[in-house]
Amino acid sequence: MITSSIWLRNAVEDKVLDELKDVRGRILRTSLSKEAEERLTRVLSGPTATVDNPAPTMAQ
Repeated sequence: MITSSIWLRNAVEDKVLDELKDVRGRILRTSLSKEAEERLTRVLSGPTATVDNPAPTMAQ
């Protein structure tokens, strides 16, 4: 198992999400708003996820 962490402060959300679009993972702890956490979760959830085309969630 490979473990990584990302620590960001004062980052531009769209730029961060775009940079993470090829990264797969899960969020263990965050101080993001619920909406921002959901966007990040979609980007980290699969290969089709991008900022402009988020991956489907279980509810969709």
